[in-house]
Amino acid sequence: MSGPDDARAANDRGPAGARRRGQASLNRAELLQALADAETDQLTGARARAAGLADLEHEIERARATRRLLTLAYVDVVGLKAVNDTLGHGAGDALLARTAAAIRGHLRTYDLIVRHGGDEFLCVLSGATLRQARKRFSAIRTDLAADPEPCQIKIGFAELGPHDSAPELIARADAQLPISRGRDHGTSRAPAELPMGGGPPDPRGPSSPGGARNAMDPDPVAQTARQRVLIADDDPVVQSALRASLAVDFEVVGVAGDSEQAIDLAAVSQPDAAIVDVDMPGGGLAAVRGILKVSPATAIVVLSSDELSGVVRELLLAGATAYCRKGVAPQVLAEWLARSIQARAAERAAQTPVHA
Repeated sequence: MSGPDDARAANDRGPAGARRRGQASLNRAELLQALADAETDQLTGARARAAGLADLEHEIERARATRRLLTLAYVDVVGLKAVNDTLGHGAGDALLARTAAAIRGHLRTYDLIVRHGGDEFLCVLSGATLRQARKRFSAIRTDLAADPEPCQIKIGFAELGPHDSAPELIARADAQLPISRGRDHGTSRAPAELPMGGGPPDPRGPSSPGGARNAMDPDPVAQTARQRVLIADDDPVVQSALRASLAVDFEVVGVAGDSEQAIDLAAVSQPDAAIVDVDMPGGGLAAVRGILKVSPATAIVVLSSDELSGVVRELLLAGATAYCRKGVAPQVLAEWLARSIQARAAERAAQTPVHA
C-alpha cells in the first residue's frame, strides 16, 4: 500500500515538482546575482568599497602566506568636482567610467580594483614591485591624457610591509599621493634679482660667493607664500628628517624613493623646488633631467655626501640649481631652497622673449 511519503515522492517527480525545482534554482540565481550586484560598483565595474576592502584583507593574508610582494596604488581622479559642477553629473560619471576602463585595460585580469570613494580607486597588484606598478600606471596616465576628453589622475603607491594592516597600507599609499596644483593657481614668487653664473653654493652654508657656476646673492630672500618642495631620497631616515625640518617653512608635496617616482610626482605637483639625492635608485642625474623635463620651473638642490665631485658637477650642468652636503643644518638647507627658487625664476625670466 502506498503511503503519504510515496505520494509526495511521486509528486516531486512529476511536473509540479519540476516547476518547484526550477523556481528554487531561479531564486538562487537571482540571489547570487543580487549579491554580485551589491558587491560591484555599477558605474565603473570595480568592486564596491565594503567588498573590495574585504578582498584586500584576503590579498594581504595570501601575500604573507606565500611570501609574495604586494603593491597598492591609491588613485585619485583629478577635477571630478569641477566636471560635475560645470558639465553635470552625467559628464562626471563618464569621466569615472573612462578612468576605470583605462585602469582595467592595463592591469592584469586578477588585479583587484576597488571604488574607494567618489573619485578614488584602490588597485591591488599582487606580486608586483613598486617599479612595475609605476610603469603600468604611467601607461594608464598616458592613455587618459590622449583620450578625446583628457583625464588626469594622481597616484600614490605603497608596498606591503611586514606588519601592515589593510588600513595602514591604504594610509601609506594615500600619504604618497601628490598634491596637484593648477597652472593658474601657482605659488606667488617675490621678484627675482639674483645673479646667475659663478659656482655652486658652498656646501657648508650660504657664506661663500661660489666658484664655477650658480653663485647666488647671500642677502636674505623674502618669501611671499609657502613654497612647494618635493623630496627625492631613498633613505627613510633622511626622508623623515627632511619632511619634519622643511614643514616649518615649506609645503612638502611628496616624497620619492627613486628617480622614476620623483619624475612622476613632479609631473603632477609641479613643485617650486626639489631636493634630489645624488645616489638615489635610478640615479640623481636621471631624476634631475626628468624633473626638469616635466616641470621646467622647478629649482633643484642636490644632496651629496661628498664635496663638489664630478657627479655633482654633472648634475649642475644638467640643470640643478645648487648643491648641499648631506647633514647640513636645516635652516641652511631651507635658506638655500628659497634662494634656489629665486635663482631658477630669474633664469627662466631671462630666457623668456620680451614682445613689444
